[in-house]
Amino acid sequence: MDRCVVLVPDVAQNIVGQRINNIRRRAKYLLIDTDAGITIVHLGMSGSLRILPRNTPVEKHDHIDLVLANGRMLRFNDPRRFGAWLWYELPEDAHPLLSKLGLNH
Repeated sequence: MDRCVVLVPDVAQNIVGQRINNIRRRAKYLLIDTDAGITIVHLGMSGSLRILPRNTPVEKHDHIDLVLANGRMLRFNDPRRFGAWLWYELPEDAHPLLSKLGLNH
């Protein structure tokens, strides 16, 4: 395999060219904030994210590369394939996975 799957179609379509404003955690989800919306990342049971040089060879179970402007990439590795990458436009509190999480709920 020469390259990773770029991203899930709706995530890829919306995040390409966006500036990452923040990466934060909400319960078991990682949220990648952009001006256009949020990428919701769930690592599943054994998934991991690594920051690597852009041309790092793909290894077994590498599924997603998010290429960054600084020449690095954020690589998602998930051996058991329980993880997920989802796109959601603001406001995040309306998303069914996030709506009941937090101090006010």
